Amino acid sequence: MIKKLIIKNYRSIERLDVELSMLNALIGPNSSGKTNILRALDLIVGTTYPSVRSFDESDFYLHDTSRTILIEVRFRDPIQYTRYQTYHIYGFRLTFDGKDMNYVAIDDNGNSLEYRQGREIKVNSDMREVVSMMYLPLDRQAYQQITPSQWKIYGKLLRHIASQIPDPDKQNFKTGVENTFTQHIFTHVQQAEDLLKKYVKEQTGLELSLRLSIIDPTSVLKNVRPRIILPTGFEADVENEGAGVQSAVGNSHSKNLCSNCTTTVNISNRRTRTLLTPPWMQTLL
Repeated sequence: MIKKLIIKNYRSIERLDVELSMLNALIGPNSSGKTNILRALDLIVGTTYPSVRSFDESDFYLHDTSRTILIEVRFRDPIQYTRYQTYHIYGFRLTFDGKDMNYVAIDDNGNSLEYRQGREIKVNSDMREVVSMMYLPLDRQAYQQITPSQWKIYGKLLRHIASQIPDPDKQNFKTGVENTFTQHIFTHVQQAEDLLKKYVKEQTGLELSLRLSIIDPTSVLKNVRPRIILPTGFEADVENEGAGVQSAVGNSHSKNLCSNCTTTVNISNRRTRTLLTPPWMQTLL
């Protein structure tokens, strides 16, 4: 989705203008700026919307705050955005001059798009969702990655699974849960219901009852978590395993999402050695 990245005056990068492919690898010695490139991408299309607080003096090249930070991405195919009329967005530009931040949509010539009234079109969450990038940092701990948040890889995977469940299956699941609640759980809450019903009736004259509310049956997927099954048969939560296992699970979720989703997925993975090198070679190295 992203075909070009432009960075100016950000951290160790004075100027970078690079074409990107569907799969890219940043290879270089330590402290050569690889992580700063990923941070720049994370700022402009990552899971957290940027603000003035996203920057400090150390983010300026050579700490020179007289130079405006610029991060820009260009897309292979435009995003369609409709407000008053339909606009074709070919990229985002993020700038910070030490005081003010500007985050705008751009056209195919790199110029800021404007509404009819002449106001610049600011990047919003709907635009970002189409091209959002998920950054897997070096420390890929489970509590950070295995969360149902829509901005995390695991959350996006669960949302994709939920979107594929047929409506009849959702309704059957909902009916089954409601019946189970009535048969096995409601008797334990009935006393509370009786008291609430009494008090509300006395004060308002209205009837009250406690109902199990299931707005979206697929919300139960938020409680689906990966478990590691040890050779002994014992099951353990991924969070209780070592860093290597947690990292492997995080990487696996990203590969799973890419394999199953038909929508665009941008994933930035820092130090993918565990993905590219077979375990037996890692042992030798």
